[in-house]
Amino acid sequence: MFSRVNYPFLDEERSLPINLLYLVVAIAIMILGILHICITPKVFKAMTPESIWFVSGGLAIISNATLNLARISTKPESGMLDYFCYANNALTLLFSLILVRVLPRPQTKLFACLMFLETLSGFLVKF
Repeated sequence: MFSRVNYPFLDEERSLPINLLYLVVAIAIMILGILHICITPKVFKAMTPESIWFVSGGLAIISNATLNLARISTKPESGMLDYFCYANNALTLLFSLILVRVLPRPQTKLFACLMFLETLSGFLVKF
């Protein structure tokens, strides 16, 4: 009557700790992107080109997390989605490391650490 909900990251034949790490980090990155957008009115008192760029940074962070969450929820060996995630994570990790060098603040360091974990777990996870 009731079917069991299938959570791809909880299958017994997969590496549960890495899959859970991948999920938690993707959700944390999404929350970081949402917070980035939410603080825009506090940082910028008026709508300016700089405030729009600030919001776009949050949207890019959310897009990265969404791509990884889509990969988590798809069936095994989803093909191109895996490669898109690898490339996106590697490029975003590279950007976050440059960002820390230019803007060494706690939030940029947190973002770089989360991106490192997401990139690493994304390569290690087996779907």
